Amino acid sequence: MFYSILAQVKHNLKTRKCKAVFAVILGFVLANYLQNVFRYAGYDVIDMYHPMKLRLLVATDNPLGFYFMQLFPFLAVIPASFVLLENRETRYEIYICSRIGKQRYHFSATISAALTTFVVFFLPFLLEIALNVLAFPLQAFGDPSNLSCYDPLYLKIVSRYFWPALYVVVVSLTSAVIGLLPFAIGGFLKGKYKLVLFLPTYLLFYVLQIWGGSVLGEFSTSYFDYLMFYDGTLKNYAAFVVFLLSMLISSLTAVAVLSKRDICN
Repeated sequence: MFYSILAQVKHNLKTRKCKAVFAVILGFVLANYLQNVFRYAGYDVIDMYHPMKLRLLVATDNPLGFYFMQLFPFLAVIPASFVLLENRETRYEIYICSRIGKQRYHFSATISAALTTFVVFFLPFLLEIALNVLAFPLQAFGDPSNLSCYDPLYLKIVSRYFWPALYVVVVSLTSAVIGLLPFAIGGFLKGKYKLVLFLPTYLLFYVLQIWGGSVLGEFSTSYFDYLMFYDGTLKNYAAFVVFLLSMLISSLTAVAVLSKRDICN
């Protein structure tokens, strides 16, 4: 099973869709990095922002981060959400089911799809941390929000690189969970409806942002605020986690139902 999942992840990562999404994310990261390099060239260290505050997905006035978040629901869908649909179109599904069985096939395909999306998002953002650490002074403690660099909370969060690295993991895991819903739905569709897979995630986020306020009240319901680091908006993280878990459970339930259908002869 492990080698089957690993083989599928390798295969997924070699597809044009994964390479395209990886290139887009890396392009945003490098554009943001170069923008900061030219913007802060010649700045004294006392006037510089902390390197972790110069990343793409940080709550500042950086337009690149805003544009990336606009594309996020679509980028999370592309890497592996079409796997089940395409495997059925090419008849690969029948071949692999005859070798390892329906349930094992769907289980391994689900894990490999999640891992593929995770890797595609994780690597560029991890590279961004490394680039910022190498290019910008680590002694800088400036903050775009003008929060005091002597604030205990600021020192605890910013001066330790564990939290930014953990944030990259959280964003990548969120992307993986988001990508699983259209992945599961794709198992029930035909090839001509492929573009429909872009809608579920986007519509869910849209509905959450528009009508979620009536449930959460003063708490933010925009995924922008939950996925942008160092954001000061009032948030209900428990509700956001429940939302993601609901998506995950729905996706796994759909895959379980799909694995019991008589589609592999």
